[in-house]
Amino acid sequence: LTTPAVEAHLAGFGLGAEDATHRRLGSLSNGQLARVVLGAATWFAPHLLVLDEPTNYLDRPALAGLKAGLQGFGGGVLIISHSAGFVDEVCTERWEMQGGELRREGAVPPSSVLGDDASAAPPTSAAAAAVAAAKEAREKKRVRRLKELRRRNGEEVSDEDGGWWEDLLKKAGGSRGA
Repeated sequence: LTTPAVEAHLAGFGLGAEDATHRRLGSLSNGQLARVVLGAATWFAPHLLVLDEPTNYLDRPALAGLKAGLQGFGGGVLIISHSAGFVDEVCTERWEMQGGELRREGAVPPSSVLGDDASAAPPTSAAAAAVAAAKEAREKKRVRRLKELRRRNGEEVSDEDGGWWEDLLKKAGGSRGA
């Protein structure tokens, strides 16, 4: 965890270096605090984000950034929101609870559910290409962090170290598949 890494990550959420690392959290506005929380929630590139009323306390630029970030996010997102306009812009599938009845709208086609890549259509839009690029970037970031952790633990790690995951699994007590 380095200052430049934190500043770069939080810059993606609209926080400048001064706000990200040189101010106390108590001195930030509610919108800035919301950006810090979203930045912290995405630091380890999770597969699933659960957001309860994510538009609260966000100004227009932060809301636009949140929309763009969620549209490009490669994982799953569960949003609980009363902002129908926001949900319409970022969600492909919607589940609504009204009067004790659950209704589902805009479901994803079954061929693309649960990673059924063999029958899914190849990405054709710029948005799909951006999502694929974001996934690849997150995976590279995760691998870099794991390598750095191994270095801190005194292990020798080379940049070409391709089989490190399998070695780690062997050391953990079994040869499980990767």
